[in-house]
Amino acid sequence: MLVINCMLARGEQRQRYEINTGKVHSVGITGASGCGKTSLIRILAGFEPRAVGRVEVAGRCLQDSQQGVFVPPEDRRAGVVCQDSCLFPHLNVLKNISFGNKQANPALLSELISVLELENLLTRKPHLLSGGEQRRVAIARAIYSEPDFLLFDEPLTGIDMRLKKKILDYLRRLQQSGVSLVYVSHISDELNILCETQVCVEQTSISASTSALLECGIS
Repeated sequence: MLVINCMLARGEQRQRYEINTGKVHSVGITGASGCGKTSLIRILAGFEPRAVGRVEVAGRCLQDSQQGVFVPPEDRRAGVVCQDSCLFPHLNVLKNISFGNKQANPALLSELISVLELENLLTRKPHLLSGGEQRRVAIARAIYSEPDFLLFDEPLTGIDMRLKKKILDYLRRLQQSGVSLVYVSHISDELNILCETQVCVEQTSISASTSALLECGIS
């Protein structure tokens, strides 16, 4: 699913990402805080144009610096959930969700509102929501965009266990329908439920492949 060989420089810090996960549909990203997991998600989403190298997701080349290829974020067909949710403050919950899909899909919208239990929040603005509620809205918006792949960065923080289990079950069903997933989390139970393989990010660099991870017993 992921083939990445790129470098991201920020001041004196340089992070090199070398990953080849093989033919899987779901990849978990683990590692200590501050080690570069979020930067990896941003690279995959196209939010880090300073990254140099090659990036492939689900067999599609999204970036190849040598060939002058850089697919902009809006053309990557990725559903992204960031740690801070990134909701539009001037739109209510329903409009935030609907913004992700210009082609109305009432059945999917109704399904997401039910699964994520958003019925009583639809008219609220983001500043009136708790952190967990904001993440549920961000998840709904990402999935409602009907993407080719999902990029989730700690999406279930602040969500109670009952609802978390319900969302995890739904995400598993989405994977079975063909949607690929890259999932960042500190919670091993979430990663074990959703992900076929896991990549461990080190503090200053990543150098991993599925076979190496399997030998280490991480996947």
